[in-house]
Amino acid sequence: MSKRFSDLMELEIIDVSEGSKFGTIGDCDIVFNRLTGEIESLITSSNFSLFSFKSRDYVEIPWSKRINVFAKTILFDLKSKF
Repeated sequence: MSKRFSDLMELEIIDVSEGSKFGTIGDCDIVFNRLTGEIESLITSSNFSLFSFKSRDYVEIPWSKRINVFAKTILFDLKSKF
């Protein structure tokens, strides 16, 4: 299944192991592999809130930890070993 990059920006990021939401991919920094152009990871706030002005901790979500991509969400399992 392929998606346009603009469609990816609207996907909500959810960690199924903790039930945590990290906003949308459009709210993240995306790390690409320079040689292949593939996504390596997403860098996002660990305590996502649009209205928080506190300093936030950031978490790197490896793209390899994604489980499935749906119409409006992308699921990750950040606790998995693989």
